[in-house]
Amino acid sequence: METKAIGKVTATENKPTTGNTVRFWVHRDEIIRPFDIVRIPHIPRQRGGSPSFTYAMVQELSYITDSAGHLANYVSSDFGDLNAEPQNERLGTTIAEAEILYNNQEIEMPVRDGATVEWADVEGIKDALGLRGFKQPIPAGYICTSNGEEVPIEFEAEYLLGPQGAHLNIAGISGLATKTSYAMFLLNSIQQCMAEKVTMVIFNVKGTDLLAIDESNPDLTADQRSEWKKCGVDPIPFKNVTYLYPFAKRPNNNYTSSHADQQILAKQASEKRAFNYFYDVEAGSNRLPLLFSDIDDPNSTMESIAHQLPELDASSWEAFRNEISAKTQKGKSGLLLSR
Repeated sequence: METKAIGKVTATENKPTTGNTVRFWVHRDEIIRPFDIVRIPHIPRQRGGSPSFTYAMVQELSYITDSAGHLANYVSSDFGDLNAEPQNERLGTTIAEAEILYNNQEIEMPVRDGATVEWADVEGIKDALGLRGFKQPIPAGYICTSNGEEVPIEFEAEYLLGPQGAHLNIAGISGLATKTSYAMFLLNSIQQCMAEKVTMVIFNVKGTDLLAIDESNPDLTADQRSEWKKCGVDPIPFKNVTYLYPFAKRPNNNYTSSHADQQILAKQASEKRAFNYFYDVEAGSNRLPLLFSDIDDPNSTMESIAHQLPELDASSWEAFRNEISAKTQKGKSGLLLSR
């Protein structure tokens, strides 16, 4: 597939190309941005063979001129006249610094000065990012490059869910709900691809945001639906969802302390999708040692307390509190906590 040239590699005495970094000047009519991926023809592995292609991701853009310094630019504007037009236009160009990602013939030699830099096509971008050969691909989004290419991005289920790695890091600014939104999108994608193999447990710490994930969003626009389709998934809510709410003595709120909309709670309960849970004293005291199993406790104080608790009267919360109070009085024997 033919690709469009956008610039040429530049290597200088002070800033040479390396096996990890390449710099190139960008044609004045081209618009490029960080994270765009470019292709550079390179030397072949065998003499006389087809040239290899090196792929690089743009990291930083800078614009340089032939000016000796900022003061010279100030002087050329008639010593700071905002309306002054310079007699001679400065020579300048945009320089892009890019990180080497991949060479299709495994050539690790630095790219040569003067090599033509081209836009990478979709297939080349997939090769450069290692998006090939997945056993169980999970749609995870797509990349839109400055030249209009749209590249679907997928994760390998073995590394996302196990047994190879089973983890994902999502970075972003706190408070914008972007990380939560992406996490929910990815979980939805996993369910659409592997509904029979994966069960999800979601701990809600987002108020009421995650308490209606099986309801359709009436405000979803046509453009947003198209974005989902580009990723390779359907814009549909979660299926087969069960909600577990903490129990509370609130009969007018379906016996839960949740702040979810009462109509939603009532609907979930009537459809047998919502249930209450609670922890009794006995279950809590028996599991307490697990909470302190890995903490730094030089005197074994918390460990001793945790192991004594299951021996106390746990027939009711009141009896449990009274026995704790009696054993923590100063001067009493059988103390839970040394004073």
